[in-house]
Amino acid sequence: MLQSIPLFGYSGGMLFFFICFTLSLNLMVGTTVLSLLAELRARSSRDPDYRILAASMTRSALPLLCLGVTAALPLLFCSGSFFLPFYRQVFGSYTRLAILAELLMGSSLLFFILYARGANSEKRGSLHAVIGIVTAFISLCLMLYCHLIPAFLLAPAADHFIPGQSSIKDIIFNQAMLPFFVHAFIASLALSGLLCMLVTAYQKDFLRRQPREYYQKAFRFGGRWLLNATIFQIIPGFWVYFSLSPTLKNALLGGPLAWWFIAALACLFIGLLLLLKMLKDNLVNSRAATIVASLLLMAFILMQITTARLHQPHSSATTISQAAQSDNRIFCPSSNKGSDQS
Repeated sequence: MLQSIPLFGYSGGMLFFFICFTLSLNLMVGTTVLSLLAELRARSSRDPDYRILAASMTRSALPLLCLGVTAALPLLFCSGSFFLPFYRQVFGSYTRLAILAELLMGSSLLFFILYARGANSEKRGSLHAVIGIVTAFISLCLMLYCHLIPAFLLAPAADHFIPGQSSIKDIIFNQAMLPFFVHAFIASLALSGLLCMLVTAYQKDFLRRQPREYYQKAFRFGGRWLLNATIFQIIPGFWVYFSLSPTLKNALLGGPLAWWFIAALACLFIGLLLLLKMLKDNLVNSRAATIVASLLLMAFILMQITTARLHQPHSSATTISQAAQSDNRIFCPSSNKGSDQS
């Protein structure tokens, strides 16, 4: 079986594809929203620098989005292998879910490409703004869709899942769905601000196509969104924690996952301190920006590893089917050992 191969297990090589897809999905949502806000500010203040900034953000994010869509293909394939009994019990077929995911990914990427091409044009009309709004809406729908099942598997409702009796409504509208979605959306704004800040610093040091004032303005725009969104993450972060099942709460704070979580918070704290220093000194430097980006991306990766390991009891079809047959539960703490071996 595919899940028995370490390279393709969710705790093995699939983690790389999971992180790539999650990063690109966040950038798709956040970059579109921040670009629309930059263009709106350009119209209200009649400052053309923000139009240039919007074009720079979309152009820089596009290769990463293409990488993320490519990384999503093996994730879809492996999800159909790992969670097939669960999908059959609840939705009847995994194929329809995979087709809908592919349609959302393809349409969101297509509209983002159209929006990026329009952002590089000097003549931007109302159609360009409409394309941007549609892109943001579809990418938000994709983000919500991608968080439905993972959020359910971490919610207390998963402890009481009964095959054939639990309704689709109870699974989709679970306790963790909304906090996970809000947490992911705010994270997308922070990551897009980080990309804007990093790209601006490298453009200033190696291209110099714009005046110095533009790079300072663009760097502050990205840095402030990164800083404010990251600090605001404290609220949905607690919301997410209290929406977890009791077993996962203990695993996150007092169990083996605590060190991953603490390491992520440490990288995040150090990175934010350096970011505050750069914003205070109005320093636009590629080397310093790279250090900050490395620390914050490491915090993001460690958070994704923590999330993936929280899902580990559900990462094999054998665990799900055994849990459903033994005590009508999707989550079974005693199956951790068997899940780790798979």
